[in-house]
Amino acid sequence: MDIEAITTLLDDLTEMAVTILEKDHVELKDMKAQLDEYVGAVTSKLQGPAKTLADKEFTKCRTVARDWIAVYSDTDFSTDVKADILKEEAIEFFFTMDERIISVQKNFFLLGMIDEILEPSVSLSESVRTAKTMNAKIQVLAREKGLTSAKQFQESNTSDPVRLWFFGDEQNLLQSNEEGLNDNEAVDYLLGLSN
Repeated sequence: MDIEAITTLLDDLTEMAVTILEKDHVELKDMKAQLDEYVGAVTSKLQGPAKTLADKEFTKCRTVARDWIAVYSDTDFSTDVKADILKEEAIEFFFTMDERIISVQKNFFLLGMIDEILEPSVSLSESVRTAKTMNAKIQVLAREKGLTSAKQFQESNTSDPVRLWFFGDEQNLLQSNEEGLNDNEAVDYLLGLSN
C-alpha cells in the first residue's frame, strides 16, 4: 500500500472537512447545489447497467462520507483512535476501487459530508463507536503483522450482525480460523502472533 497516497488522501479529506465545517448554512447550500449539478452532469452521461452501477457506487460513497464526517466531528473518540478510524475507513473505501475514479469519488464524498452537516443523521451510538474502534485496531494490527484481512457479516440473534475476520497471506485467508473470528478473538489472535 502506498503510504504517500494514503497520506495525501487523508490530508485532502481532512482539508475538505475543515473547509466545510467553517462554512455557514447558506454557503453549504450553495456548495451542495454546485455538487448536485456536477453529480447530474456525471450521471447523465451513463445509461443502462452502467448508470445503475454508478448510482449504487455514488450512494455508497455518500453514505461512507456521512459516516466519515460524523466520526471526524465526534468528540468522544480519543485523537489517536479517531485518526486510526478515519484512516482505515478511507483506505477501505478509496483503495478498493479503480484509481481513475478517485477524483470523481472525492466530489461525491464531499457532497456526502455536506449532506451530513446540513442534515445530521443520528449521532454515533456507543456500539457503533466500539465497532469502529475495533475495526481500525484490527486493520492496523493485521497490517503491522504483514497479514491480509477480510471480514464478512453474519446474522445474529441480536439486532447487530456479527463481524467475522479472516487473516492470512495473499494466497490463504484461512490461516487464522475457517469459521472466522469475532472482533475480540481477532485482536487476541493478532496480538498472539510474533512478527
